[in-house]
Amino acid sequence: MTRQDLNYSIEAFLLFLFGLSICVWKPGIYVASGSILFYALTRLLTDRDYRDAIFGNWLGWASVSLFVFGLIATWIYPGLYEDVSLYARKAMFMLLVPPLLVAFTQQRNRQAGLIGLFIGFWIASILTFSVIDWPWHGAGVNGTWTVDVWGVITGFLVSFLTPFAFHRQSRGWQIFFVANLLLAVLMLIMSSSRGPWIGAFGGIGLFLLLTHRKALIWLAIALIALYWPARQILPGPFDAFETRVVSIFEVRTNDSNWVRINLWQLALAHDQEKLENSPITFVFGSGPENHIHEVRAFFERTEALSDQQKDYLRQFNYPGNDLHNMYLDTTAKMGIIWTALALAFLISFCVHCTRQATSADRRPLACLLLMVNFLIVGMFYDIMLHFAPFFLVFFMTLSAGSASTASDHRSRQGNNCL
Repeated sequence: MTRQDLNYSIEAFLLFLFGLSICVWKPGIYVASGSILFYALTRLLTDRDYRDAIFGNWLGWASVSLFVFGLIATWIYPGLYEDVSLYARKAMFMLLVPPLLVAFTQQRNRQAGLIGLFIGFWIASILTFSVIDWPWHGAGVNGTWTVDVWGVITGFLVSFLTPFAFHRQSRGWQIFFVANLLLAVLMLIMSSSRGPWIGAFGGIGLFLLLTHRKALIWLAIALIALYWPARQILPGPFDAFETRVVSIFEVRTNDSNWVRINLWQLALAHDQEKLENSPITFVFGSGPENHIHEVRAFFERTEALSDQQKDYLRQFNYPGNDLHNMYLDTTAKMGIIWTALALAFLISFCVHCTRQATSADRRPLACLLLMVNFLIVGMFYDIMLHFAPFFLVFFMTLSAGSASTASDHRSRQGNNCL
């Protein structure tokens, strides 16, 4: 085996491990991510062509610069080891963007990533089915993750698989992707995660509106036609699903919605106080770990919430270290500058990947669906310094690399560097 063959084999295995870990093994995500970065660092030091491929466009420099800026910001305030180390671990996804983009230009790597992803998804789905109390009556179910994270994963899978299911390919692959898309939709519905529902199904609507308007019309007709039969055949599950959908709009009567709104009110009031009394904490954040102590101290002294509101929040063990809003939570922990730069980086990365799409191959449009999903779910969940961006980066780089035209173009420019 030549050195190049060994590099290919190691890289493919690590991508298989990453894909497998997404659905079934939380520590595996860190193991795979750290190993991919170590592999990339080794190649950077020994392979000039690889180095040129990684830093051949703005993404390589931007990802490293933003990661380092976050380290500096966390060191400036609060300057605690716990905050710096937590940030370094959770923000590792930024450093993964360039090596994954380069890796997924190779067909064997895309196959390895997809095989690992689907094996993990099937295992997690089997485990999820095994813990359901049949017949299902609306309770969120999960096999390998917490319900909310499982909802995020399955929502991302729906966004990722939708363009693949509509891609012109052999009948066997078409059936394969459609079947897995339907399984992901089922898993998403049974997670009862409302934020991922909005993000994923909104993305499907956007994709069909942009590329398959007739299919969107037929889908709407089919859903209307199946409404009453579904109510008669599966009254329990259907009523539970319908009740959960309606609860999205119950701002005052639904406890989950009420808690979120009051936490957002608390966060905005805390930001205002920071601007007036401690601008450095607004600019650089309170720290991923230190934030909980500052927000609890503010919670006790603020008049932005009434005593009745505070007592009700305490019943649900709030406030904690999660404001249930990615934008407010990340601003509070990492500061307004890093938050704005991180969002700009991810959106620019999405645009970069989406541009790989052509009229003949729209699979890279999965990047757009994933980004829309991420931004919508971020309105309800704190998913920036979280596992969600690791999932996002994996799916986006894989979908961008799946376009044959993009792959051919890259292969002419730098296949020999991999």
